[in-house]
Amino acid sequence: MVLLIWVWFSTGYQIANDIVKVKAGPFKKTINIQEINKISQRKSVCTAAALATDRLVIQEI
Repeated sequence: MVLLIWVWFSTGYQIANDIVKVKAGPFKKTINIQEINKISQRKSVCTAAALATDRLVIQEI
Protein backbone atom coordinates (compact mmCIF):
# COMPACT_ATOMS: atom_id res chain seq x y z
CA MET A 1 0.00 0.00 0.00
CA VAL A 2 2.82 2.39 0.88
CA LEU A 3 4.54 1.72 -2.46
CA LEU A 4 1.32 2.45 -4.36
CA ILE A 5 0.84 5.78 -2.55
CA TRP A 6 4.52 6.67 -3.06
CA VAL A 7 4.28 6.01 -6.81
CA TRP A 8 0.92 7.82 -7.08
CA PHE A 9 2.12 11.07 -5.49
CA SER A 10 5.69 11.19 -6.79
CA THR A 11 5.33 10.39 -10.50
CA GLY A 12 6.83 13.05 -12.71
CA TYR A 13 8.80 13.84 -15.83
CA GLN A 14 11.44 16.49 -16.42
CA ILE A 15 13.25 17.51 -19.61
CA ALA A 16 16.58 19.31 -19.26
CA ASN A 17 19.81 19.40 -21.27
CA ASP A 18 18.67 16.80 -23.85
CA ILE A 19 17.71 14.34 -21.08
CA VAL A 20 14.24 13.11 -20.09
CA LYS A 21 14.12 12.18 -16.39
CA VAL A 22 11.27 9.86 -15.36
CA LYS A 23 10.45 9.25 -11.71
CA ALA A 24 7.72 7.07 -10.21
CA GLY A 25 8.24 6.47 -6.50
CA PRO A 26 11.51 4.56 -6.07
CA PHE A 27 11.81 3.93 -9.82
CA LYS A 28 13.95 6.36 -11.81
CA LYS A 29 15.10 6.40 -15.42
CA THR A 30 16.96 8.85 -17.61
CA ILE A 31 16.60 8.84 -21.39
CA ASN A 32 18.89 10.73 -23.75
CA ILE A 33 16.65 12.53 -26.26
CA GLN A 34 19.13 11.70 -29.06
CA GLU A 35 18.54 7.97 -28.39
CA ILE A 36 14.74 8.10 -28.79
CA ASN A 37 13.80 5.97 -31.78
CA LYS A 38 10.00 6.13 -31.63
CA ILE A 39 7.19 7.56 -29.50
CA SER A 40 3.79 5.89 -29.71
CA GLN A 41 0.47 6.19 -27.90
CA ARG A 42 -0.99 3.19 -26.06
CA LYS A 43 -4.03 2.53 -23.90
CA SER A 44 -2.78 -0.22 -21.61
CA VAL A 45 -1.89 -0.54 -17.93
CA CYS A 46 0.85 -3.06 -18.77
CA THR A 47 2.88 -0.86 -21.11
CA ALA A 48 4.91 1.11 -18.58
CA ALA A 49 4.94 2.61 -15.12
CA ALA A 50 2.38 5.41 -15.32
CA LEU A 51 -0.81 6.39 -13.57
CA ALA A 52 -3.01 6.93 -16.63
CA THR A 53 -4.23 4.45 -19.23
CA ASP A 54 -3.49 6.97 -22.04
CA ARG A 55 0.27 6.61 -22.29
CA LEU A 56 3.17 7.64 -24.45
CA VAL A 57 5.67 4.83 -24.94
CA ILE A 58 9.25 5.91 -25.64
CA GLN A 59 11.38 3.40 -27.53
CA GLU A 60 15.12 3.89 -27.32
CA ILE A 61 17.79 2.88 -29.83
